[in-house]
Amino acid sequence: MNKVALGMITRNDKKSLGRYLPIVRPCFDGAIVLDAESTDGSLKVLKKHDFTILSKPWGNDFSAARNLVIKMAEDMKYTHIFFLDSDECMFPDDIVAVRRYLEQNEFIALPRIEFVKDNKYFTPIPYPDHQRRVFKLGVGYHYQNKVHEIVYKGGNWVRARMRGSNPLKLSNCPIYHYGKCRPAKYLWLKYENYDRLEKGEPLLDKVPKGTKITPENSWRCVPMRYFGRQPL
Repeated sequence: MNKVALGMITRNDKKSLGRYLPIVRPCFDGAIVLDAESTDGSLKVLKKHDFTILSKPWGNDFSAARNLVIKMAEDMKYTHIFFLDSDECMFPDDIVAVRRYLEQNEFIALPRIEFVKDNKYFTPIPYPDHQRRVFKLGVGYHYQNKVHEIVYKGGNWVRARMRGSNPLKLSNCPIYHYGKCRPAKYLWLKYENYDRLEKGEPLLDKVPKGTKITPENSWRCVPMRYFGRQPL
């Protein structure tokens, strides 16, 4: 029988954890989080929802953080990991459906709907933005890249594809991502630093003086009204 762990990375995400964990956490056999020294009460929320907590200083490397969660899940004898971000949610019935597909598939990708401004608007680009988040443990899956991390199996992505590890894409089980429902200044700095991480440039600790920030350039998209269902 499959034993599936929810995997997560957090840092000062108390508000979103308090909203989404009551919905998604009961769908898993256990939960493991790498918390990057939160100071806002996130740990209290995580403990309430029975997470195994790894506390580490943030090293500006998303893949390294996810791989530590994978290793812990493997050490704890889980058969599969299901990653969600702290600002993401899903319908419980969809999580149950994904788990059923694990009986015949070791690697699953899920479409992500990315909301901006609030939960009434989303960006149609790059939807469906399939996220490779659900996979079997103990067979070599891991993440690479400090930011915009990608799942690999074995030494490189080409080899993973040759081994038949292209994920099953479940188009009707979306991840609802609310990470861009934040102030424009916060988002501008976040995504500017993502770009700098990718280029190996020094990170900024604040927005440079004179920078013109609008909601559109912080969202990096033109939003559309969303009329579909949501788990909240």
